[in-house]
Amino acid sequence: MMKKNKRFFETEFQRIIVYIAFQEVLIIGRICYGRLNKNMCLKMEFVTQEIAGKYSALKASLLHFRRGMVDCIILEFVDIMGIKQIDNSGFKNGFQPYIWEYENIIEWFFYQPSEEDYQSLANAINSYMHMFMEKGVHT
Repeated sequence: MMKKNKRFFETEFQRIIVYIAFQEVLIIGRICYGRLNKNMCLKMEFVTQEIAGKYSALKASLLHFRRGMVDCIILEFVDIMGIKQIDNSGFKNGFQPYIWEYENIIEWFFYQPSEEDYQSLANAINSYMHMFMEKGVHT
């Protein structure tokens, strides 16, 4: 029997955070914390939305160490990566990428994101963070 890849989410975060300038990073399971400065950090987590075990989005929360949550956003993979064409007759109109957790397996379902896809996720997160950092929330 195949064992669950307990490091799957950690590996996925590492593929995203190489494009984000964090001062410190802590990854625990499906959650990643990245320190932006002395007062702010970003919390990212892979989330399900409608179906248990189907991770279709990345939730990003901007946290202030004294004031708590500043804001959060859910970035659906399909909105960032787009509809993917795969070699499967069951998906003639394309496929919305997601991570699938079933029994002892965690993996991308039918589609493995490209380096460009990971960079697109990071770019969306960077844009989100910078919008708040430029407004002076970091003080």
